[in-house]
Parts: sequence; structure tokens; C-alpha cells
Amino acid sequence: MWVCACRGITDGAICSVIESGAATLEEVVLRSGAGLRCQGCRPRLEELLEQRAEPRAPVGVTPR
Repeated sequence: MWVCACRGITDGAICSVIESGAATLEEVVLRSGAGLRCQGCRPRLEELLEQRAEPRAPVGVTPR
């Protein structure tokens, strides 16, 4: 499914970027190119990031 129609980028491509280590919206945008033109897809990019990103410990908290 298209996520970024401006650049022709699919949800599969975005998920690959996230799974390869992109952990913030800015990293997803820079690595994929999605969200650089009209930015209308950024809410969907954030949703995919929340769904796919690995849980991270809050700053200052050491994982056990």
C-alpha cells in the first residue's frame, strides 16, 4: 500500500527502513525519502514507527 504518494513509497519500504534501525520520524524520512515533499504522509509514518519500532528504555533508565 502506498504511504507516500508524492515519492511512490510503500508501507513495505517504510517497514524495512524501521526494521533496519530508523528509530525516529526524522530518521525514517531521511532514510526513505518519504515525507519530504507535501509531508501529508508523516502521520502514517509515525503510526508505522510506533507499530514497528523496538521498545526502548526511557532515558536514564537501565534495562534489566
